[in-house]
Amino acid sequence: MITRTDEIFAAVHKAKVIADVGCDHGLIAEKILKNNKAEKVIFTDISKKCLKKAEDLLNDFAEAGMAVSYCTDGLTGVNEHVDEVVIAGMGGEEIIKILSECADRLNVERLVLQPMKNSKEVREFLIKNHFAVGLDYTFYSDKKFYDLITATRLPSDITDFYTADEYEFGRQNLKIKETGFVKKIETDIASVKSWLKSDNLSETAKVELENRLKKLESVLTDRF
Repeated sequence: MITRTDEIFAAVHKAKVIADVGCDHGLIAEKILKNNKAEKVIFTDISKKCLKKAEDLLNDFAEAGMAVSYCTDGLTGVNEHVDEVVIAGMGGEEIIKILSECADRLNVERLVLQPMKNSKEVREFLIKNHFAVGLDYTFYSDKKFYDLITATRLPSDITDFYTADEYEFGRQNLKIKETGFVKKIETDIASVKSWLKSDNLSETAKVELENRLKKLESVLTDRF
């Protein structure tokens, strides 16, 4: 079975310098270096305890000058050019905060993002800030659903376009309807149907749930 870490790693492109933000134990950074996807990895975490575990794991690469650690929020304090940034396992609002601080300053060309929530807001931020979204899909691993989004910088006079449904559900999900996404929508449908059986619903809440149910069912049946 493909793990969450494997799924994220597979989305990483080969680049000169890759930053792993919020690296936790350093597993993705290790995969990147062991598979020669980067000449150098900058790995950061706001937690000294987590960073120490990553530093121990990546010690040999650090001694070879291929890995550099920073105990910092996002990429604050990092001043060298970064080709690609990986941010996984954070909420969408935190991802947006980090990118707002570093993407332009470090001239980042490509992003690999795995928001734990607020994926819609992440998509909106990317489009607004002249990134073209590439991969944008939901996968299922270890009994949880995850969104994975990649994006590449566009010239400042060019803007990608997303519809309202694409912002909410993800462009690739709507077009291809892969297994992970279908399973998530089916789970959401079951949840809404369960809520509709409640005896304590107001008329307003009932109408909202019924509308939501129609939307979710249409996502599975309509062609986008």
